[in-house]
Parts: sequence; C-alpha cells; structure tokens
Amino acid sequence: MRMQLVSNNIVEFPGEIQPNVYMEENVCHILLDSEDTYSYVIYTEYDTIVTKGRFQKSVNIDMSILNPKNKYQLKLFNLDSVFTYRLKAAI
Repeated sequence: MRMQLVSNNIVEFPGEIQPNVYMEENVCHILLDSEDTYSYVIYTEYDTIVTKGRFQKSVNIDMSILNPKNKYQLKLFNLDSVFTYRLKAAI
C-alpha cells in the first residue's frame, strides 16, 4: 500500500518560496528553488514523530516506513515559512 497527499499545503507562514511536493510510488519528493536550509517532519495524528531531517534544494523521503492504517502530516519549515501537508494511504 502506498501513501498519497490528500490536501494541498496548509500555509501557516508563507515565504517567498513555494515548495513543489509530489508523491511517486512510495517516495515523497520535495523540491525548493532556494539555497535556504529547510527541515521536514512526518508525524502521526497523535503528534508522534516518525521521521525528520534537514535539506537544501531537494529531498526524497521513503514512505514505505509509514503504517497505512494511520493518518500523517508532513511539515516543511524554516525561520520564515511553515507548510503542512496531509498524507494517507492510497486505495
């Protein structure tokens, strides 16, 4: 079972940069047109952190570690911006 994005981003603090986030098989690709360092966190609906990291320009996150029975959120952030995406299992 693979994960999918189920909502467009929920922009809490919009910056000048808009991330390009898309799913391909069990990998989440994040592309940024910026030299800034961003952090990402994937967490459950109960705020349990599943994975996290930092990146510049792009990152590929393996989603096969996620349990398809749970709901997740992906949060991208730096000092200027916060973007949140909802994730769930694809049917």
